[in-house]
Amino acid sequence: MMSTRNIASFGIVFLIVGWCTYTIFLNNKNEKEASRDTQHSSTAAPQIRRTSEEARVVDINHKQVKNTDTSHRQIIGHLCSLSMPLSVLCIGDSITYGNGSHVRKKERDHEGNYPVALEKYLRAACGVRQRSNDIVVTNLGSSGKTLLDGFKQSYKNTTLYKTAVKLAATAHVVIVMLGTNDSKPRHWRSKEAFASALVDFVEHLSTINEKLKFVLMTPPPSFPDPRVVRRLQKHTMLGNIRPVIIRNDIRVAVMSAAERTGADVIDIFGEFDTMDDLHSLAGHLEENKSGRQLDEVEAGHVATTIQQYFHDGVHPTLESHEFIASIVAHELTGV
Repeated sequence: MMSTRNIASFGIVFLIVGWCTYTIFLNNKNEKEASRDTQHSSTAAPQIRRTSEEARVVDINHKQVKNTDTSHRQIIGHLCSLSMPLSVLCIGDSITYGNGSHVRKKERDHEGNYPVALEKYLRAACGVRQRSNDIVVTNLGSSGKTLLDGFKQSYKNTTLYKTAVKLAATAHVVIVMLGTNDSKPRHWRSKEAFASALVDFVEHLSTINEKLKFVLMTPPPSFPDPRVVRRLQKHTMLGNIRPVIIRNDIRVAVMSAAERTGADVIDIFGEFDTMDDLHSLAGHLEENKSGRQLDEVEAGHVATTIQQYFHDGVHPTLESHEFIASIVAHELTGV
């Protein structure tokens, strides 16, 4: 039998070996995390000025859904934990479509589109090679389309919707950002109708693939066309889009639909609205509902502010597309 001294010596050796093994493991873990952080930071979007660090927090619907059948739809913060390869579908209007670079078509050379940037950021955050097929983001944006049915412009009438239905069978995540075109007088009904239409949209795709995870996004704010503001010194919206409907009705409806379906929500509108200059500009436009003539200096200031983010008041600039993509990537991965 072993003596008490031998047992003590063996215990000390065991503790030393265990501590060394743990130290090596911890160092390797830290090195991997540092490497991942470096990779992610190398592809980070240019930072648009914020009101404060707290403004980075997105208004996400973290409420627990009572219907446990829909809990699987939530993905916020956990995308990298899903098994690869991953397929992410981005459904939307021209704000999602961007400049068409995803189909090698450049309608507006100075634009991009957030799905292309999102793929880059997700690959970096999840630590996969940039040119791999481990994460594929598909741009299914279609210009001028609405969520609401009953119109020729309804997204459900497009060939891209048929493509979305087909791809949904094997996809993992669906991101939906519609509503800007619904705000037009000829399309708009009510926020209740919009929320119900969005719920139906999610439920239909869920019947194709019950494992689909959904992220519903509020559209960014819209502003007067800065080119017209500068030339005519008046606030004129592109295509009769109504910013107040987007702010007060569509934004609320998207969050309501997310709660009803168990989907996650990212408040893209709120992210832009936390910027000092855009928030102040929105207040200025609200005060000037009468459409009074602006003086030259005021018109120049309004136009310059808008063009920093939206080249025509509605469609994001390249920097804003990158900004949207960075927000979505951060929320989906937690990195």
